Formats: sequence, C-alpha cells, structure tokens
Amino acid sequence: MERFNCIRRKILEITSRSEIPEDRSHPENTLKWLLMIYPEADLNLRIAALGHDIERALPDRKVIRDEFDNFDDFKRAHAENSAKVIKGLLKECGFQKEDIEDICELIRRHEFGGTERSDRLRIADALSFFDNNLPYYFKRHDKDEVKRRIVWGLKRLPSDIPGIKECLLQIRYKDNMLNELFRECLRIAEEDEKL
Repeated sequence: MERFNCIRRKILEITSRSEIPEDRSHPENTLKWLLMIYPEADLNLRIAALGHDIERALPDRKVIRDEFDNFDDFKRAHAENSAKVIKGLLKECGFQKEDIEDICELIRRHEFGGTERSDRLRIADALSFFDNNLPYYFKRHDKDEVKRRIVWGLKRLPSDIPGIKECLLQIRYKDNMLNELFRECLRIAEEDEKL
C-alpha cells in the first residue's frame, strides 16, 4: 500500500498543477468509474486509471493535437507519452519491473483497449470524460466539435457490457444546452446501434 500511496501522491501532485482544469479531477473520477464498473480491479489497473492522462498536465512534454492529421494517431501518441511519464514515477516509488511493464501497457492501451483490463480502463476513461471533462470541453469548443467528440466517444463504448447506457443516462450537466446536445448524441449513437 505504501507504493500505491507514493504513486497516487505523485500523480495527483502533477495533475493538480495542470493548465487544463478538468485534468485536476479526471484521475480520481476515472478511478471512481473503474471501481463502479469493475470493483475487482487490481492495484495495477487502479494505478493506470489514475495515471493514464498524466502527460496532459506537463506542458513541456505533452503531445500537441495540432501536430497530428488524425485524431486516433494523436490519441495513440498521447497514450504512449503518458506511459513514458508514469514509468519514471513508478521507478521512483519502488515498483517491480513486472508491475511497471503491466501498468505502462495498460496506459498505452487506454484509448483503444484490446484486453479485458485495458478495455475496462478505456470504458472508465470514457465515462469520466462524459461525467467530468465534457463541461470544460463544451466551454472551449464550438457545438460541432463538441458533438463530434461526444459521438466519437460514444461509438467507442462497447454495447455488450451491461449498465453502460444506464451510467450515461445518469449524467446531468448544469448547462441545459449541453444536456440537450448530450442526449441528441446518445440518440445518434443508439440509431447507429453503438449503444
């Protein structure tokens, strides 16, 4: 537990200084969602949930969206960069090589999944985006971009895991325009049979 507390503290110290306001609460919010959908999540998966986006909080190291033509390529580079950042922190906290490799691989896969555990992390991250990050995204971008990002995120959620749609339907925003846009995007995803 000492190593977990060490890495958690280091992650939260870094993310608390992020210039992006949602980064400050996204790590713990992602962990909350992970434990809601997958209460048996192991320690490495919990650490990956906390640290999966850490590079975003480091202006001198973060991947820049405008440097990529393709959003998926940007997301892959972001995941790889976060894994590199977390690797050094895990070493500082005394984690074993096998655990470091496992946590870094989970973080590398957090955008697209591919294994049961990384799929759970991807889902928790997506739910946290909708729950925690979307109101901030809505303030920074025009309606078309927000709609594109919501639909992109919804289409990545699996339809075969019970309770995902119900989780999404529970999310409410202070801004009524965002609520309406989110519900519209849920309908679009349903019509495309993605939810």
